[in-house]
Amino acid sequence: MPIRVILLGYPKSLILYMDNLPYNKNLIGKFIAIGAENVVYSYNEGREVIKFPTFFSLRYNWNSQQYCKEIQDGYEMLKKYLPERLNKSNLHIYERSGKMTYLILEPFIHGKALSKNDLKNGDVKRQFLEIIAAKNQLESKENLFVDLFGSWGLWLSGRWKISNLLLDKQNQKLYLVDIGTARINDGRFIIRILVRLAKRIQDNLLKKYLNYV
Repeated sequence: MPIRVILLGYPKSLILYMDNLPYNKNLIGKFIAIGAENVVYSYNEGREVIKFPTFFSLRYNWNSQQYCKEIQDGYEMLKKYLPERLNKSNLHIYERSGKMTYLILEPFIHGKALSKNDLKNGDVKRQFLEIIAAKNQLESKENLFVDLFGSWGLWLSGRWKISNLLLDKQNQKLYLVDIGTARINDGRFIIRILVRLAKRIQDNLLKKYLNYV
């Protein structure tokens, strides 16, 4: 097994030889990205992307069954509050080697991460503010943190782009492409601190974009 594959967060060679999986293992393509909780590959000749949990995901490794339920519940909330702005995802939860796990299949969007410059467009600005309003409701009413920047965005690229908001080049529609959420008041102390820290950083970054509009 190549070391570089392990470092990407998921042993791809293992994927290719596992049976009874809810996807076609032969359609997995090139590596696209990795975050704190998911590693992303091209799928179905670039028509879709497929996401797996990373081996270092804290919440997944803490309790995979609970985490899978949190993803499922959070996804239902996102569909309720952001039905038009959510990239259509197929969430599959299944058991592997006695452990609950998941994968996510999503249509590939030919677009770019949202930047401040994109907000000069009135319709894009409207869609962005719609997402922010829904995010605020999810936080206040449902106790859910919505990850707009991704782990790399929170620490590195968030000043220039919002990585989990993709602007479709063809129709100028804005989509949230990460269905991961986290409970702001999680009962586990370490996770609660990390989620609140991420929320604080995200709120500070968003102020720069909101000031721009």
